[in-house]
Amino acid sequence: MRKLIEYIIRVIEKVPLFKSLIRRFLFEYSFRKNKQEIISLHNENINNGRLILISIKDKKIKNRLINIFKISFGFIIKLQGLEIYSKPAAIILLPETIDDYLKFIGPKSRNMIRKAGKSGYVTKSFIWNENLEDIFLIHTSSKIRQGRQMDKNYRQYPRPFDSIDTEDFKIKHIGVFHNDRVVAYIELSVYGNFAMTRRILGKKEDLKFGVMNLLFKEVINYGITERAFKILNYLTMENYKTNNLSAFKYRVGFREFTIQQF
Repeated sequence: MRKLIEYIIRVIEKVPLFKSLIRRFLFEYSFRKNKQEIISLHNENINNGRLILISIKDKKIKNRLINIFKISFGFIIKLQGLEIYSKPAAIILLPETIDDYLKFIGPKSRNMIRKAGKSGYVTKSFIWNENLEDIFLIHTSSKIRQGRQMDKNYRQYPRPFDSIDTEDFKIKHIGVFHNDRVVAYIELSVYGNFAMTRRILGKKEDLKFGVMNLLFKEVINYGITERAFKILNYLTMENYKTNNLSAFKYRVGFREFTIQQF
């Protein structure tokens, strides 16, 4: 079986699209025996290609996350039970300290964070149901975002909902405040040690002050200090040299990772 796999690999490695994927498959082949870890990440340029495993105990939560991955990232290849998602994920691996994060993101994003601080913006967690008016003002501050019309749901007054906080799943809201009003926020779904960005929005008139850069700093700080998660995802990563959203993701620390499922 091993020789057959190696032969298949030699053949399809001639196709550039599959070359790096096959190498990652070989790198992770021995990890398939670990039944507790069902999902992993891989980046050849970070941590010397070290595997980062997503750990979730609850089977229902695992399946929920897998379904989200299927919708968001698709499939490209399946070998010996290993499914490799086709779209690269935008991932931040949390460092040991917030200072390590600030060094990693570079001077431009650090300057925006300082600008926000000097302009009187502060960050903290908040309760969704207690800030519905501010959230509505954020949602309706611009009809166009990232070159697209805002979904009609954002033009409706936000609905309250009960918070969720279990060992394997929680929803967390972190905001940027100015004069005690929420002007930007992120909604995180935390699955075990993996956090996924559900929504992130800022008030149009406040964006120029670097509030989104400050917001991600606080998200990373929360993950580190509270040991809330080790991996942060913000959907997919396109060419950051030509895509404005991916360029922003890159500046605040996201890098391209392959998501693989055993």
